[in-house]
Amino acid sequence: MLTAGGMLAQSSPAADALDSLRALKSVTEVGVNYPDYKSRVLDAKIKVDKYLATPEKDDAAQRAKIKSAMQLYVLAERARYAYIRRDVIVFGEVGDAVMNDSELAANPAIAEIISQSRNRKENEYNDAIYTKKQREMLIRNSRSTVSQFVGKELGANPIVLFECAAKQLAAAK
Repeated sequence: MLTAGGMLAQSSPAADALDSLRALKSVTEVGVNYPDYKSRVLDAKIKVDKYLATPEKDDAAQRAKIKSAMQLYVLAERARYAYIRRDVIVFGEVGDAVMNDSELAANPAIAEIISQSRNRKENEYNDAIYTKKQREMLIRNSRSTVSQFVGKELGANPIVLFECAAKQLAAAK
């Protein structure tokens, strides 16, 4: 960017972070393929991390919103990665991150995914061939956890996380 005197204007880390998050918001609104999205998330994370590493001279609430928006875009990338690779461990990590964040878990769309995942887990072994005791043992020992179901659903539909990130970004202005 040029100033009136023809010199290059320096942008601030805060402006760079916000610009990179706004760019992520834009591409997620129109659709972006996974490799391009991952690259954009990595680029944005560098700028956001640089901003968060600067001494605090601005509003702490704005910093928190920027950090939260970036974390949500990263979480969406991880969920999508797990969905493409069918990585149940990462599904669980994503689900745990969402379920352990009370603000995020309270989002109506995410709360519905969590509820459906709990129901799915409970109903997974309701087949008539199992006794009640067998069913309880299968549920306890199953690799399919509620958090894995949540992570898988968010990987299939990362738009929910994109929308949460966009709300954080809007609040950061």
